[in-house]
Amino acid sequence: NIINNIGIVYQYLGDFDKQLDFSLQALTRIEQSTETKKLCAGYHNVANAYSNLKRYRKAVDYCIRGIKAYEQYGGNYINRVYASLGQGYQELNQYDSALFFHNKAILKSVEFNDKYAEATIYSYMADTYASLNDFTSMLEVSKKSLALSKELQSRQMLAGSLYNIAFAHYYNNEQQKAKLYIKEALQIAVADSLLDELKNSYTVLSYITAREGDFKTSLWAKLKSDS
Repeated sequence: NIINNIGIVYQYLGDFDKQLDFSLQALTRIEQSTETKKLCAGYHNVANAYSNLKRYRKAVDYCIRGIKAYEQYGGNYINRVYASLGQGYQELNQYDSALFFHNKAILKSVEFNDKYAEATIYSYMADTYASLNDFTSMLEVSKKSLALSKELQSRQMLAGSLYNIAFAHYYNNEQQKAKLYIKEALQIAVADSLLDELKNSYTVLSYITAREGDFKTSLWAKLKSDS
């Protein structure tokens, strides 16, 4: 457990090579022990490390190992393993597989009453639907994520959901709705210094204002996003 926690700390520090090193050490010890219910989580931790290193085929492989371990021995948070597997397939541009496992993750999250995971998975699904140019479904799952974010009172998740809704409205040529949602997303991201949400929201604002012919604001927003 200590070795695994060291790996998690390295993840927060952004040192993903060391995250992988310690996650593999922890997994080896689990495999050598009789604590078989920890195998699923052990494989999932390694998968997360490979995903952070952008080695998505390895991440998918370890998620599948985790699922097999869960089916054989049990464990915890299988919904999050399904979600990580969906993310892996998303990065490999295998969108049907991504949606299949995201939907399995949603069903399990509802079963476990894991609302945080459920809201996060809806945001993953929004990315997948955007890749498929299915902006109606993108808007639908983004609104579900928004509702859960408000219930959980998570401002970071709220900003991300608002950004996804704004982007979906932009793709559907609903400019005014897109501007309303991106304004709200930016207010939260600026107030809380949420860097990823700032980057994404400024990018969307740049697209919206460029379509309107307001190229001065578009350029400003693009520069803010790049910074």
